[in-house]
Amino acid sequence: GQWDNYHDGAYRFMQIGSGNLSLLKGYDAAIDFHNRVGPDRIYTRLMTLANRLREGLKQIPQVRITSPQHPELVSPTTIWELAGFTGGQLMDELWNRAKIRCRSMGAGVRQGCAVYCLPEEVDRTLETARALVRRA
Repeated sequence: GQWDNYHDGAYRFMQIGSGNLSLLKGYDAAIDFHNRVGPDRIYTRLMTLANRLREGLKQIPQVRITSPQHPELVSPTTIWELAGFTGGQLMDELWNRAKIRCRSMGAGVRQGCAVYCLPEEVDRTLETARALVRRA
């Protein structure tokens, strides 16, 4: 009710145009998938991939990880820098050399490990970072 109440201020949130049924169906499917796989399994996978990335990056002296590393603060997203490269350059090199998509964050990049990421992608990131160090 009250969908046409112009006086309480909430009306503007109800009149957002045509609904997108395909978007809602996709959202429902994503929630179903998440629940079938299980939140704990998904979290474990994301953190396993992210820890693999962080541990590998720590082995490269020219890398500086700027995102939190404390066990209670880490997430599947790692922000890291490589000496001698801007964030934009590093983002482009990772894409051009290894088809790794991440985002520039000033002096570094923000790289997320999502449920669809593979361990091989983490390994390609590390191989690319080591190759860039040798090139520099």
